[in-house]
Amino acid sequence: MIPQVLRLALPGLANVWQLLLKEVALASLVGLEDLMRSARVASGSTREPFTFYFSTLIIFWLIALKSGFWFERAEKWANKGVRRAA
Repeated sequence: MIPQVLRLALPGLANVWQLLLKEVALASLVGLEDLMRSARVASGSTREPFTFYFSTLIIFWLIALKSGFWFERAEKWANKGVRRAA
């Protein structure tokens, strides 16, 4: 039963994961809000906001990109052998 349900649940789980990634720190990953607060503190003390905000953008983008990649692979695995309606 779980493989059948997992196939249908993965897209929703991926959306929830992306939402949680943006809002909170979860499972030792840093959330966007935490990254932005750290960048704001660092840029305030060094007077170089562009450097810190750009590095925050790159870190968050890499985390989101990697998460999306893994969920896409999981969805392909779960949908293996399932016919698509035309």
